[in-house]
Amino acid sequence: MVEDDPDSRDALRQVLEYFGARVVAAASVEEARRLIGAAAPPDVVVTDIELGRESGVDLVAWLRAQPSARINRVPAIAITGHHRYVEAPNADIFTDWLLKPLRADALCAAISSAAVGDRHRERRRA
Repeated sequence: MVEDDPDSRDALRQVLEYFGARVVAAASVEEARRLIGAAAPPDVVVTDIELGRESGVDLVAWLRAQPSARINRVPAIAITGHHRYVEAPNADIFTDWLLKPLRADALCAAISSAAVGDRHRERRRA
């Protein structure tokens, strides 16, 4: 999960952990890249769009450009307070979009759907 606002990051972490998710949190795109490169790929990436110097779009574009299918096919969910991003030409690099303020049930449903969808894609490729 990538969120630059510390309070929002803590709240997201608490909600996701409450519902049983294992959460690795990053405050920036740079930190997220480092964490993804140093461990097994996540099941799902949840990222804010506006993250300072780089955006959630930059992070997911980086994911999609990786040579490893284990990384470049990780589903990504965007969270934003601005509807204009949902309509952007590159919006389709995300599996789903959620508008702030977030509802815990909507976030959990989006993550569950993305993770299950990813497992179904893996089975079809096998």
